Amino acid sequence: MLSFMGAASGSPADIKVIATRHIVVAMHKNNVKRFIRLGSLPFGVFAEGDKMNIGRQLMASLAKALMGATVDDERQSVRLTKQSELDWTVVRAPFLNNQPAKGSYRIGHLGIDAGSSITRTDLAAFVLDELKHAQYLKQMPLVSN
Repeated sequence: MLSFMGAASGSPADIKVIATRHIVVAMHKNNVKRFIRLGSLPFGVFAEGDKMNIGRQLMASLAKALMGATVDDERQSVRLTKQSELDWTVVRAPFLNNQPAKGSYRIGHLGIDAGSSITRTDLAAFVLDELKHAQYLKQMPLVSN
């Protein structure tokens, strides 16, 4: 199962939490184990191994202050994913852009070998590679150009 859900105008404030709950239940019911979903780095989805500095902490606080419900929804839906018994991967991406594919991407951690954006095409290529090879089971890789 792949999920790249995002809120749209008029969506409930907890749309990702609602969707994640339904996805997890449906996957269990249908004996589907593999779940790859997008997690928004700009909304403060951090992982073990990220290098947090004062600037990143301020950005996370600013995102929370400006878009509180959206940030809470993102973070809680990631927690629900991690708590599930599924073979999950939360693909963290910095800012997505519509530039032409670069044909490569890198995997890193915040502040360590990570860029500030990724093309949507290169992100899709990573997701397909992960679906095929499952190198990041129960992990939250940060993918960037």
